[in-house]
Amino acid sequence: MKLSCLACRQPTSANYSYYCETCYIPTSLYSNQTYLGREIAYCPECNLQLSNDRNSCDKCNFSPSPSKPPKFTDVEISTKKLITDIIDRNIHFFNDTRMILEFLDLLGLSELNDEDKCLTLISLAKEKMHFLSEEYNLNEAAILLGLSHNINSSNHNYWVDYNMKLQISILYIREGYALKSIPILLEIFNNAKQASSLDQLRKLELLAYIALAHSSGGNFTLSKEIISSVHEQTLQMFQNMEETIFDIINHKNNEQNSNANVLHINEYPRVDYIFSILIIILETSIIQNSPNLTIISQDTLGHLMEIDNLIFILGEFSNKNNPLYFFQYFRDYVRIFNGLFWYGDLLLNNDQSSRIYLIENYYQRVKQWSSFTPIHNILLLRPARFLDIFIRTSAFLNIDYNELYQIYIDKSPIDIIPQWGYIVADALSKNNNFDKAMEELNKLTDPQNKSQKYIDEEFRIIITNLKNSILLTSLGLFDKFTVSSSIFEVSPIYITLEDNTELIFNSTDMSYQLATYFENLFNKYNISKYISKIDSIPINKLDLSNQIIILNVNLSEGSISFLFELLYNNDDITQPKILNNQLYYLKGVSSKYEFTSLEIQKLFIKILTKSDFTKNHVSVSLIQK
Repeated sequence: MKLSCLACRQPTSANYSYYCETCYIPTSLYSNQTYLGREIAYCPECNLQLSNDRNSCDKCNFSPSPSKPPKFTDVEISTKKLITDIIDRNIHFFNDTRMILEFLDLLGLSELNDEDKCLTLISLAKEKMHFLSEEYNLNEAAILLGLSHNINSSNHNYWVDYNMKLQISILYIREGYALKSIPILLEIFNNAKQASSLDQLRKLELLAYIALAHSSGGNFTLSKEIISSVHEQTLQMFQNMEETIFDIINHKNNEQNSNANVLHINEYPRVDYIFSILIIILETSIIQNSPNLTIISQDTLGHLMEIDNLIFILGEFSNKNNPLYFFQYFRDYVRIFNGLFWYGDLLLNNDQSSRIYLIENYYQRVKQWSSFTPIHNILLLRPARFLDIFIRTSAFLNIDYNELYQIYIDKSPIDIIPQWGYIVADALSKNNNFDKAMEELNKLTDPQNKSQKYIDEEFRIIITNLKNSILLTSLGLFDKFTVSSSIFEVSPIYITLEDNTELIFNSTDMSYQLATYFENLFNKYNISKYISKIDSIPINKLDLSNQIIILNVNLSEGSISFLFELLYNNDDITQPKILNNQLYYLKGVSSKYEFTSLEIQKLFIKILTKSDFTKNHVSVSLIQK
């Protein structure tokens, strides 16, 4: 059984097993008490593989604890060996001294001392590991961390060592090897300073990551024990800051205090660290979500409310002269909220008041941060997603997406305005507001539009593709549609019609990804032939659970046939906004000629809109009853 995203239900990829590449949130790793992750845990006492619940060893009754967790292999692996995994992956790069020097020079780091080189490389790696960063690239992050390790290997600087090992641990978690990170995190934790309140926050952050790693590795009971303690201590430390926080906000001194934030960082209430810890706690809660994937757990909803409060405070603290100082925290806030709220049916069974509160507050926070954040940074947040959320909920919540849209238009230079037009059109189309979406796109392509000269050919193609997609959807045809299963598991597929016509359908690497409703396939076309065989098996001997239809189109350049399969099981649909038990999806194409995806789209638009063409050129083949 594959892991799938809590929100979009898409299966995770092999490269990033524990995070969704579409929604950027962690995946839920347990189903019916069965751990679905890739990692195997062993008893640290007798090396027996632990059962799925991982609460105790069946042989020696050992119970894992925070200080002595399960092992991920039956051999103890040193922290040094774990870190060199990063280097081994990029061994050719690290063995070439000339390449390293050129690389450092290219980054402008060659004149810095070793400590500053390392800390800068770590900072760059951290940015490349953020899902909403335009620099997102885990492999490049690994190179930067490995290089930092090489430079620091003879110096052993405390802060370099601390930050480098922390980021390597996070990298392991992202890549689906969470248990590998635990020895590193424990080593950092045991050696960490604890003299000041800031040191205490850092140690709580490390514990939170340890809990996250245990959750990702399937050690839920242990993770819950750790995270409960971290949460309690973090909230207590936040309470100790509340009086100062209230004073800053109440007296409107945030600009002055934000300057102090830079100059006297240790004297400033570290809401940023509180936020970072609670984000990790929230991610851990998402992983441990209830088995019912249509409901977000109450714990998760509670943590969402906590970070909502904190991002408001950080927005109030933000200095207008340095608007990006806290921006990384707002990115994480948007990442989580977009991930969990982007699909409309996800929270239908949750407490309505919590849902309304969170979405309304999300709107206010986006407005708050948009007022002072540079427009180019807002563009990196995938704003079509939160605009989609706000458009969808504006009918029953006090939300006006046009107000937000106008903020972006007013802040944008003329060369950026076309991008916002496209983003709003995209969000409108996802809410089936096709007319308004087309209006926005037509404005972009209007020759009288002053922004025309800023729309290059590549952007025009993107606009055209969205127009085609909107037109298809308005006609009941859906592109970029996939299913997780099919009765056809091999390619090519051989279909024989009653007149002995043989069609060969290629379903390998299908790029068309189309689906349509029942009535669109039957109501307009004549049934010309019946299917008699599928892969040499007569229909009457084939246990066929899903009905199939062949759409035949005769063109001047030759004929083309489309094999559609009826999907009965809604659970197999990985595009959750489209749920209909009479939905057919395109499984294969048969033609002697090459057709691009765009040509296929245009052909179906013609089929569905031109009745004369349909009457003269289109027919349907189906199973003989």
